Amino acid sequence: MRINTFSILTNYKNTNNNKANIKSINKLEYTPITDTFTFRGDIAKQEEGEWKVIPCYDKDPENYEANAKQLKKILKKRIYCGKIYPKTLLKTQTYHIYMTGNKPAVVIATEDDNIKDIRSNVNGDLNDRYLDIVNQYIENNKLKPSKNAELTLEVSKYRKDKYDKYKNDLKCAIRIQNAEKIFNYFNIKTDTDRFGNMTISEYKQPDSEITYKALGIDENKLLSRVVTIEGDADFRKSKLTSPGAVEYIGGNAIFSSSDITNLDKIEVIEGDAYLNASKVNDLGNLEFIGGNANFRNSNITSLKNLEHIGGNAFFRESKVKDLGKLKYIGGEVTFINSPLTKKDFANIKHKKESTAESFPNEPLESELLICGEND
Repeated sequence: MRINTFSILTNYKNTNNNKANIKSINKLEYTPITDTFTFRGDIAKQEEGEWKVIPCYDKDPENYEANAKQLKKILKKRIYCGKIYPKTLLKTQTYHIYMTGNKPAVVIATEDDNIKDIRSNVNGDLNDRYLDIVNQYIENNKLKPSKNAELTLEVSKYRKDKYDKYKNDLKCAIRIQNAEKIFNYFNIKTDTDRFGNMTISEYKQPDSEITYKALGIDENKLLSRVVTIEGDADFRKSKLTSPGAVEYIGGNAIFSSSDITNLDKIEVIEGDAYLNASKVNDLGNLEFIGGNANFRNSNITSLKNLEHIGGNAFFRESKVKDLGKLKYIGGEVTFINSPLTKKDFANIKHKKESTAESFPNEPLESELLICGEND
């Protein structure tokens, strides 16, 4: 079966079913949230699986109750978010489920031979790792995709083609882990001094859907010689546990939803520091944050060497109990539901205490929770 891919990007951006995805893309540059987009998996080898069909009521009325229980047990494993009503789902729809390691990887819902829905996660996306398997199954069983289902297949194909292009274009650079070529390919400018120390214009994943690890790139080696990041450093979806040799970040630093636990050699962050919902537990050598600092739901207990926060300091629902060497906060302070009290700020210059519910550009608490990922 051939999938029509014309106007894929236009359709993708204008389809209601993909509003969550587009919202995520628009926020990706600055908003420190758990990314809801379907990232290409970090598993290099695809697991083998098999298709399982759970028929609708009309096709198997005698086993309707048993089929409903079976469907509920399968679908609650990260494919659908929220409460599942299997009897309602099976009233008119048959479910074709591709299982890998006793877990659902893809779900296709059909009415007769018409496909109503294809997904491999709660956002309604199809992970492109399974695109060929799905297309083959559709062709073998003579199923007919609806417009929404066809769009899901188109978007998945677009991702797969993009991933394959990255892998092919960077084949040699990935093999020898050539940082300059990799950064430049993704429009990140580099400059290396005579001692081998590197400056890069910014840091982020290759794009909103593909991680360095998925491409076979070791981020620890990628950043091993980087001392300065001139602009924003967006570590979301990064598999780094440490920013390596980085000492200076000239823009915002986003550590939320990354594996970084220690800031190590970083001394200066000129912009905002988003440590909320992160794994960071040690600020390392950090002395200066020029903008706002968000510690909400982080694992940090001490500010250690940090002396300066130029903007607001958000400690609400944090674990911080020791302000370390902190001397100055240029904006307001929020510490509701934290171990800190007014006495802790007695000798620290700051504007006033705030009771703000949330940090600027931070979503509601519910948005910070991972509802389900397929990777």
